[in-house]
Amino acid sequence: MALEIIWSQEADNNLAAIISYLENNWTEKELKKFASILEEKINLIAEYPLSGKQSQRLHGTRECILTKHNTLFYVVNKTNLYIVSIWDNRQNPDKLKQK
Repeated sequence: MALEIIWSQEADNNLAAIISYLENNWTEKELKKFASILEEKINLIAEYPLSGKQSQRLHGTRECILTKHNTLFYVVNKTNLYIVSIWDNRQNPDKLKQK
C-alpha cells in the first residue's frame, strides 16, 4: 500500500519560496531539475520510509538531502509520509532547533 503524502503548511511555504527563488534567479532548466529531484526523493522515501537518517537537527524527524542547499525533513507512519519542512542548509542551524 502506498503512503499518502501530506505536506505541512511550513513545507508548502518552503517549497513556494524555493520555486519563487528559482524562477527569479535561475533558468527553467534548473527549476525542472529541482522538481525532478524533489519528486524522485519523495517517491524513494515513500517506498523506503526509513531510508532517511534520524535527524539530529530536528527532533522526531528523518531527513533526506535534496540538493547541497536543501534538506527535506519528514515523519512517517504506517499510512502517511508527512513532509515537515524543506530547509535551506545555508541558514543558521539554530533557527531549525527553534521549530
